[in-house]
Amino acid sequence: MASIYPARWTRGQILQQGLEKAGNTKIRSLARSQLNRILESIYAQWEWPFLYDRAQVTLSTAGTAALPTTFLKFADEFSCQITPAGPTGRYHPIPLIDLLTMNRIHDGVSQTSIPRYITVEASQTRLIAWPMPVEAIPLELYYKYLPGDVDASDANAPAYDADIPVFPFGMTLALAIEVWALNYDQNVMVAAQRQRDLDGEMDRVRSILIPPKQQPDTIELDPLTFGNPVRPEDWDRW
Repeated sequence: MASIYPARWTRGQILQQGLEKAGNTKIRSLARSQLNRILESIYAQWEWPFLYDRAQVTLSTAGTAALPTTFLKFADEFSCQITPAGPTGRYHPIPLIDLLTMNRIHDGVSQTSIPRYITVEASQTRLIAWPMPVEAIPLELYYKYLPGDVDASDANAPAYDADIPVFPFGMTLALAIEVWALNYDQNVMVAAQRQRDLDGEMDRVRSILIPPKQQPDTIELDPLTFGNPVRPEDWDRW
């Protein structure tokens, strides 16, 4: 798992700081659950370097392998490799393809010593390979993981408050709790100002924490938003 940064705030300290600045500490029980959702949103939206990990799994002769329960996505299309203990005798990447393409080509019969493609079936938290290997193959995965929730029930309050989030910037989380608490109390004008402060704080955190070359130089655009340009029928008249 990712390393723990020193001098970090616990969840209890984060909640206390944010709620006291908002002027309402009576909603601490609700704030525990809200902090879980804030962290989930932060983890999922950006490519934080501390959320990437490696795992060893075994690809069975059925062409499947169980993924870690915290698996979110591969780092890129070549982040699944056969280890040197496998049939290749060295690290050998297996290209990642989408699930629809895999469904079209997977015949459930073909076997080989080294699969050509892999895909992720997220609903089953498993990896699928084709052709299926003739013997089990050790794989190493490099992937982004999503830290799990901490039980936010009142019965688990002491353990929750003592936990330290993976996200290392406690003041930023306290500001996010403050914004939520202000909106909860319908103090919308102050909440709007603190939201702008939070947006600026997140921009600074990302610029500091995400180092050069942490992301690919070319990032694919969302095809649902950035489609092919529409060319009018009489375009040649312009």
